[in-house]
Amino acid sequence: LPIPAQPPTGRAAPKPLPPPPVTQLNPTARSEISADRDPDRTVASIPENWWEKGSDSPLAIALGAAEGTRRSDGGKNPAYYWHTDPGNGADNFGTFSYQLLLPAEKAPVVAQRTVEEKRRVSAELGLPDLSDRRQLVRLKKFHDRLQQQASEKGIGLNQAELIGGLDLANQAPLAALNSMGYIDRLIEMKKLVRNPDEQIIEARVWAYWHPQRQKWDAPGLGNTYASIRHDQQRRQAAIAQAMAVQNPPDLPTSPPPSSIADFIQKHPDRPSAPLKMDKS
Repeated sequence: LPIPAQPPTGRAAPKPLPPPPVTQLNPTARSEISADRDPDRTVASIPENWWEKGSDSPLAIALGAAEGTRRSDGGKNPAYYWHTDPGNGADNFGTFSYQLLLPAEKAPVVAQRTVEEKRRVSAELGLPDLSDRRQLVRLKKFHDRLQQQASEKGIGLNQAELIGGLDLANQAPLAALNSMGYIDRLIEMKKLVRNPDEQIIEARVWAYWHPQRQKWDAPGLGNTYASIRHDQQRRQAAIAQAMAVQNPPDLPTSPPPSSIADFIQKHPDRPSAPLKMDKS
Protein backbone atom coordinates (compact mmCIF):
# COMPACT_ATOMS: atom_id res chain seq x y z
CA LEU A 1 0.00 0.00 0.00
CA PRO A 2 1.28 3.51 -0.70
CA ILE A 3 2.36 5.50 2.30
CA PRO A 4 0.66 8.86 2.97
CA ALA A 5 2.43 11.90 1.64
CA GLN A 6 4.09 12.52 5.00
CA PRO A 7 3.85 10.62 8.28
CA PRO A 8 1.52 12.59 10.60
CA THR A 9 3.88 12.85 13.56
CA GLY A 10 2.57 16.14 14.94
CA ARG A 11 -0.02 18.84 14.55
CA ALA A 12 1.62 20.75 11.69
CA ALA A 13 -0.06 20.39 8.32
CA PRO A 14 2.15 18.25 6.08
CA LYS A 15 2.84 19.44 2.56
CA PRO A 16 1.65 16.77 0.08
CA LEU A 17 4.69 15.09 -1.41
CA PRO A 18 5.41 11.80 -3.14
CA PRO A 19 5.53 8.92 -0.62
CA PRO A 20 8.99 8.61 0.99
CA PRO A 21 10.74 5.26 1.34
CA VAL A 22 9.89 3.46 4.55
CA THR A 23 13.50 3.82 5.70
CA GLN A 24 13.10 7.61 5.73
CA LEU A 25 10.10 7.62 8.05
CA ASN A 26 10.52 9.26 11.42
CA PRO A 27 11.23 6.32 13.76
CA THR A 28 9.43 8.01 16.65
CA ALA A 29 6.21 7.93 14.63
CA ARG A 30 6.46 4.31 13.66
CA SER A 31 4.43 1.59 15.27
CA GLU A 32 5.93 -1.67 16.37
CA ILE A 33 3.62 -3.39 13.90
CA SER A 34 5.79 -4.01 10.85
CA ALA A 35 4.03 -6.94 9.24
CA ASP A 36 1.69 -6.38 6.33
CA ARG A 37 -1.16 -7.85 8.31
CA ASP A 38 -2.47 -7.05 11.78
CA PRO A 39 -1.41 -9.73 14.27
CA ASP A 40 -4.89 -9.52 15.84
CA ARG A 41 -7.35 -10.03 13.01
CA THR A 42 -10.48 -10.02 15.15
CA VAL A 43 -13.13 -7.84 13.55
CA ALA A 44 -15.59 -6.35 16.01
CA SER A 45 -19.31 -6.00 15.44
CA ILE A 46 -21.85 -3.51 16.68
CA PRO A 47 -24.02 -5.41 19.20
CA GLU A 48 -27.31 -6.54 17.70
CA ASN A 49 -29.32 -4.88 20.46
CA TRP A 50 -27.80 -1.53 19.47
CA TRP A 51 -29.38 -1.87 16.04
CA GLU A 52 -32.66 -2.86 17.73
CA LYS A 53 -32.56 0.29 19.87
CA GLY A 54 -32.34 2.39 16.73
CA SER A 55 -31.73 6.07 17.32
CA ASP A 56 -31.62 5.55 21.10
CA SER A 57 -28.63 3.21 20.91
CA PRO A 58 -25.15 4.19 22.12
CA LEU A 59 -23.98 4.10 18.50
CA ALA A 60 -26.66 6.51 17.28
CA ILE A 61 -26.15 8.87 20.21
CA ALA A 62 -22.38 8.87 19.65
CA LEU A 63 -22.73 9.63 15.95
CA GLY A 64 -25.37 12.23 16.73
CA ALA A 65 -22.99 13.87 19.18
CA ALA A 66 -20.42 14.05 16.39
CA GLU A 67 -23.07 15.65 14.18
CA GLY A 68 -24.13 18.11 16.86
CA THR A 69 -27.73 16.85 16.78
CA ARG A 70 -27.64 14.86 20.02
CA ARG A 71 -26.22 15.41 23.49
CA SER A 72 -24.03 12.87 25.23
CA ASP A 73 -26.94 11.87 27.47
CA GLY A 74 -29.11 11.13 24.43
CA GLY A 75 -31.05 14.37 24.49
CA LYS A 76 -31.85 16.14 21.25
CA ASN A 77 -30.39 19.48 20.21
CA PRO A 78 -32.45 21.89 18.09
CA ALA A 79 -30.40 20.87 15.04
CA TYR A 80 -31.93 17.39 15.33
CA TYR A 81 -35.25 18.68 14.01
CA TRP A 82 -33.76 20.56 11.06
CA HIS A 83 -30.69 22.54 10.11
CA THR A 84 -29.01 23.71 6.96
CA ASP A 85 -25.77 21.94 6.19
CA PRO A 86 -22.84 24.36 6.44
CA GLY A 87 -20.92 22.46 3.77
CA ASN A 88 -23.41 21.99 0.93
CA GLY A 89 -26.49 23.93 2.06
CA ALA A 90 -28.74 20.84 2.11
CA ASP A 91 -31.62 20.30 4.53
CA ASN A 92 -30.51 18.02 7.37
CA PHE A 93 -32.89 15.99 9.50
CA GLY A 94 -32.53 13.74 12.52
CA THR A 95 -29.68 12.25 14.49
CA PHE A 96 -27.45 11.61 11.48
CA SER A 97 -28.13 14.86 9.58
CA TYR A 98 -29.93 12.90 6.87
CA GLN A 99 -30.14 14.69 3.53
CA LEU A 100 -31.97 12.19 1.33
CA LEU A 101 -35.62 12.92 2.05
CA LEU A 102 -37.66 13.26 -1.13
CA PRO A 103 -38.52 16.82 -2.19
CA ALA A 104 -42.21 16.15 -1.57
CA GLU A 105 -41.49 14.81 1.93
CA LYS A 106 -39.60 17.89 3.08
CA ALA A 107 -41.58 20.46 1.06
CA PRO A 108 -43.73 21.56 4.04
CA VAL A 109 -40.54 22.29 5.99
CA VAL A 110 -38.82 24.10 3.15
CA ALA A 111 -41.92 26.28 2.71
CA GLN A 112 -41.56 27.74 6.20
CA ARG A 113 -39.79 31.05 6.63
CA THR A 114 -38.05 30.80 9.98
CA VAL A 115 -35.81 28.21 11.55
CA GLU A 116 -38.26 27.77 14.42
CA GLU A 117 -41.15 27.12 12.05
CA LYS A 118 -39.13 24.67 9.99
CA ARG A 119 -38.20 22.69 13.10
CA ARG A 120 -41.75 22.75 14.43
CA VAL A 121 -43.22 21.42 11.17
CA SER A 122 -40.45 18.83 10.87
CA ALA A 123 -41.23 17.53 14.36
CA GLU A 124 -44.99 17.47 13.67
CA LEU A 125 -44.44 15.42 10.50
CA GLY A 126 -42.03 13.03 12.23
CA LEU A 127 -39.30 13.71 9.68
CA PRO A 128 -36.37 13.34 12.10
CA ASP A 129 -37.55 9.90 13.15
CA LEU A 130 -38.18 8.88 9.54
CA SER A 131 -34.71 10.09 8.61
CA ASP A 132 -33.14 8.12 11.45
CA ARG A 133 -34.85 4.89 10.41
CA ARG A 134 -33.64 5.27 6.84
CA GLN A 135 -30.08 6.19 7.75
CA LEU A 136 -29.81 3.28 10.20
CA VAL A 137 -30.49 0.94 7.28
CA ARG A 138 -27.64 2.57 5.39
CA LEU A 139 -25.36 2.48 8.42
CA LYS A 140 -25.90 -1.27 8.78
CA LYS A 141 -24.75 -1.68 5.18
CA PHE A 142 -21.74 0.56 5.85
CA HIS A 143 -20.98 -1.55 8.93
CA ASP A 144 -21.01 -4.74 6.89
CA ARG A 145 -18.78 -3.24 4.19
CA LEU A 146 -16.22 -2.03 6.71
CA GLN A 147 -16.14 -5.48 8.28
CA GLN A 148 -15.75 -7.12 4.88
CA GLN A 149 -12.93 -4.78 3.85
CA ALA A 150 -11.11 -5.39 7.13
CA SER A 151 -11.42 -9.15 6.80
CA GLU A 152 -10.28 -9.15 3.18
CA LYS A 153 -7.24 -7.04 4.01
CA GLY A 154 -6.33 -9.03 7.11
CA ILE A 155 -6.70 -6.20 9.62
CA GLY A 156 -8.38 -6.46 13.01
CA LEU A 157 -10.94 -3.86 14.08
CA ASN A 158 -11.90 -3.07 17.64
CA GLN A 159 -15.17 -1.30 18.35
CA ALA A 160 -13.59 2.12 18.68
CA GLU A 161 -12.05 1.75 15.23
CA LEU A 162 -15.31 0.43 13.81
CA ILE A 163 -17.35 3.29 15.27
CA GLY A 164 -14.82 5.78 13.94
CA GLY A 165 -15.23 4.28 10.49
CA LEU A 166 -19.02 4.33 10.75
CA ASP A 167 -18.99 7.98 11.73
CA LEU A 168 -16.79 8.78 8.76
CA ALA A 169 -19.15 6.78 6.53
CA ASN A 170 -22.08 8.76 7.90
CA GLN A 171 -20.22 11.98 7.13
CA ALA A 172 -18.74 11.00 3.76
CA PRO A 173 -19.48 7.48 2.48
CA LEU A 174 -17.07 7.67 -0.45
CA ALA A 175 -14.16 8.75 1.74
CA ALA A 176 -14.88 5.95 4.18
CA LEU A 177 -15.60 3.07 1.83
CA ASN A 178 -13.80 3.64 -1.46
CA SER A 179 -10.36 2.35 -2.34
CA MET A 180 -7.74 4.04 -0.14
CA GLY A 181 -10.53 4.91 2.24
CA TYR A 182 -10.72 4.40 5.98
CA ILE A 183 -9.63 0.75 6.19
CA ASP A 184 -6.65 1.20 3.86
CA ARG A 185 -5.58 4.31 5.74
CA LEU A 186 -6.00 2.58 9.10
CA ILE A 187 -3.65 -0.16 7.90
CA GLU A 188 -1.09 2.51 7.06
CA MET A 189 -1.50 4.35 10.34
CA LYS A 190 -1.05 1.20 12.38
CA LYS A 191 2.40 1.01 10.84
CA LEU A 192 3.20 4.71 11.19
CA VAL A 193 1.60 5.88 14.44
CA ARG A 194 1.87 4.40 17.92
CA ASN A 195 -1.16 5.95 19.63
CA PRO A 196 -4.31 3.90 18.78
CA ASP A 197 -6.56 6.95 18.97
CA GLU A 198 -4.26 8.94 16.72
CA GLN A 199 -4.38 6.01 14.29
CA ILE A 200 -8.15 6.46 14.01
CA ILE A 201 -7.99 10.24 13.65
CA GLU A 202 -5.23 10.15 11.04
CA ALA A 203 -6.91 7.34 9.11
CA ARG A 204 -10.04 9.48 8.94
CA VAL A 205 -8.04 12.50 7.82
CA TRP A 206 -6.10 10.68 5.10
CA ALA A 207 -9.26 9.03 3.78
CA TYR A 208 -9.92 12.45 2.24
CA TRP A 209 -6.62 12.39 0.33
CA HIS A 210 -7.12 11.64 -3.38
CA PRO A 211 -4.18 9.37 -4.35
CA GLN A 212 -4.60 9.84 -8.09
CA ARG A 213 -4.97 13.61 -8.00
CA GLN A 214 -2.45 13.95 -5.15
CA LYS A 215 -4.55 16.50 -3.29
CA TRP A 216 -7.20 16.77 -0.59
CA ASP A 217 -10.78 16.05 -1.68
CA ALA A 218 -12.77 17.67 1.12
CA PRO A 219 -13.96 21.09 -0.08
CA GLY A 220 -16.58 21.29 2.65
CA LEU A 221 -13.86 20.87 5.26
CA GLY A 222 -11.43 23.43 3.91
CA ASN A 223 -9.21 21.11 1.85
CA THR A 224 -6.19 21.45 4.14
CA TYR A 225 -4.64 18.93 6.48
CA ALA A 226 -5.16 21.23 9.47
CA SER A 227 -8.83 21.96 8.78
CA ILE A 228 -9.70 18.33 8.02
CA ARG A 229 -7.84 17.09 11.10
CA HIS A 230 -9.60 19.66 13.31
CA ASP A 231 -12.97 18.38 12.12
CA GLN A 232 -12.10 14.71 12.49
CA GLN A 233 -10.53 15.21 15.92
CA ARG A 234 -13.60 17.17 17.04
CA ARG A 235 -15.87 14.35 15.91
CA GLN A 236 -13.78 11.71 17.67
CA ALA A 237 -13.82 13.82 20.84
CA ALA A 238 -17.61 14.06 20.70
CA ILE A 239 -17.88 10.30 20.20
CA ALA A 240 -15.56 9.64 23.16
CA GLN A 241 -17.64 11.89 25.40
CA ALA A 242 -20.91 10.27 24.37
CA MET A 243 -19.59 6.74 24.80
CA ALA A 244 -18.26 7.61 28.25
CA VAL A 245 -21.73 8.80 29.27
CA GLN A 246 -23.52 5.85 27.66
CA ASN A 247 -20.97 3.50 29.29
CA PRO A 248 -21.64 0.49 27.04
CA PRO A 249 -20.28 -2.81 28.37
CA ASP A 250 -18.38 -3.66 25.19
CA LEU A 251 -16.23 -0.53 25.13
CA PRO A 252 -13.50 0.62 27.54
CA THR A 253 -14.72 2.84 30.37
CA SER A 254 -11.41 4.65 30.85
CA PRO A 255 -11.24 8.43 30.31
CA PRO A 256 -10.72 9.68 26.75
CA PRO A 257 -7.12 9.28 25.56
CA SER A 258 -4.79 12.24 25.86
CA SER A 259 -5.13 13.57 22.31
CA ILE A 260 -8.93 13.54 22.50
CA ALA A 261 -9.12 14.66 26.12
CA ASP A 262 -6.87 17.61 25.32
CA PHE A 263 -9.09 18.56 22.42
CA ILE A 264 -12.22 18.45 24.60
CA GLN A 265 -10.55 20.69 27.16
CA LYS A 266 -9.29 23.18 24.58
CA HIS A 267 -12.48 23.27 22.49
CA PRO A 268 -15.49 23.15 24.85
CA ASP A 269 -17.41 25.29 22.38
CA ARG A 270 -17.03 22.99 19.39
CA PRO A 271 -19.62 23.60 16.63
CA SER A 272 -23.11 22.18 17.18
CA ALA A 273 -23.72 21.68 13.46
CA PRO A 274 -20.49 20.45 11.85
CA LEU A 275 -19.73 20.50 8.16
CA LYS A 276 -20.93 17.61 6.11
CA MET A 277 -19.89 16.45 2.71
CA ASP A 278 -20.62 13.59 0.38
CA LYS A 279 -24.03 12.19 1.37
CA SER A 280 -24.52 9.98 -1.68
